[in-house]
Amino acid sequence: MNQPRAFRLGVAGPVGTGKSSILATLCRELAGELSMAVVTNDIYTDEDARFLRSAGVLPTERIRAVETGACPHTAIRDDVSANLDAVEDLEEAYGPLDLVLIRVFVERGARVVVVDLQQEAGDALVADLGDAVVFIRGDVSDRAVADLAVDTAVERFGALDALVNNASASRVRPFTEQTEDDWKLALDTGLFATRNFMLAAYPELRRSQGAVINFASGAGTDGQPNQASYAAAKEAIRGLSRVVANEWAADQIRVNVVAPMARTAGVAAWAEANPEQYALSAAKVPLGRFGDPRTDVAPVIAFLASDDARYITGQTLMADGGAIKLR
Repeated sequence: MNQPRAFRLGVAGPVGTGKSSILATLCRELAGELSMAVVTNDIYTDEDARFLRSAGVLPTERIRAVETGACPHTAIRDDVSANLDAVEDLEEAYGPLDLVLIRVFVERGARVVVVDLQQEAGDALVADLGDAVVFIRGDVSDRAVADLAVDTAVERFGALDALVNNASASRVRPFTEQTEDDWKLALDTGLFATRNFMLAAYPELRRSQGAVINFASGAGTDGQPNQASYAAAKEAIRGLSRVVANEWAADQIRVNVVAPMARTAGVAAWAEANPEQYALSAAKVPLGRFGDPRTDVAPVIAFLASDDARYITGQTLMADGGAIKLR
């Protein structure tokens, strides 16, 4: 199966020429549209990486530092392998993580319509899973795309039994620095995309007495810094879900929310690179570990989509090992 390749961009120059500032600007402007990560190369310190982390331009686990320990004129030559290893680790860590959920659904006998902007990733998914999956390339914030997805599900598979809204995009920066475009991105791909797909799916879910599973985040429930627009969108989704759960209960449509904490490939790579930080984070989870995406998180979502959850609606399930307890 052909996998899409990442685009690699290098920024080089003498000391003191603003390389880190250039990287910070690129991350701020593009992180909402692209899946980004940074590998910095310092001679004796991780100064550039620390600058980028403190600026909040990307989640900290997506910024990796390589320390060469060499003199300046040999640093690039001597450290090529370390740089490449770091890049390869990041590319492996931040592949299409939604594949875990799709695979679990297919393994349990479901047939799935997937909507995403990444055509190559979608084609690879279909090549791997076959007729059980239909891929639609589209922008989830476009109501016409939601209508197309629902129509495709009914045309290809005969009915729509469950809707899972897990798409979102946002930019990471302090509240006072978030722009109108930042807010539009988070709300369009989060709240309004969820609304669009729910509205499009309603007639078919009413026929099937089906289920909606939306996604929340600890960024909202816990108030994580530098996540204002994303957290607001996620909390708005929780409010929307509670209202619609009450309104659609008469139609026997269940609407629930999942807020996961999972040891994804990205978290695993971060744990390997920062074992002490990972240990501190894991220690804050009462069950003592991050969840496994396949065995701890995806089954919760599959459960909510199944008839076994027919008496559960309007709830937020924290699949996070007890890290956050809602009142």
